[in-house]
Amino acid sequence: MKSLLEKLDNNLTQHLRMIFDVIKGIPVIKPEALTIPELREIWMKDESIDKSLATKKITYLYHLLDPRSDYSRVGSDLREPLVNKDHLVGFTLDDNMLQTIDKIKTLRRSVPERLLDGVEAQLISMGKFLETSEINEKNIAKIALVMSKCAELVSTHQQLVEKVAQSIQMGNRIKRDVKPNMFDDDNN
Repeated sequence: MKSLLEKLDNNLTQHLRMIFDVIKGIPVIKPEALTIPELREIWMKDESIDKSLATKKITYLYHLLDPRSDYSRVGSDLREPLVNKDHLVGFTLDDNMLQTIDKIKTLRRSVPERLLDGVEAQLISMGKFLETSEINEKNIAKIALVMSKCAELVSTHQQLVEKVAQSIQMGNRIKRDVKPNMFDDDNN
């Protein structure tokens, strides 16, 4: 019997999930992702031979949005400022980049990934509450309740992360088992 997470995922999102690849340490757009108008515009606007500006923008998008990026480990509240500091170099977040970010967020996030994002946002809120609260008569019960639930919530979060990762891996295997199309190379 399929788990709830597997039932929630849909095949279209599975297919679109893999927008980026990393080759020799550099994030690149998979060729089929150039069918997304916003990504195609980033690629086509860079008329240089080496596509250096497009590569910078792709690197920024990868680190901001892809769960495989090292920046995904810091939590959503810290990720964007860190990526901006480290990778928003040589370009600005114009309308096309903002539209591209929104489009990729929409296309690549399955229902389980959105659920995971919500759980992580709530854990971050609880952490901030504990960091900023002073113990007093008014809030000692709230602080004690949050502290007593932390281990259980972190364990549940880790299980959810593992299930979502399995779902992503399953989607990768499904894509690899289909016949190659004109966008696929021999390495998929």
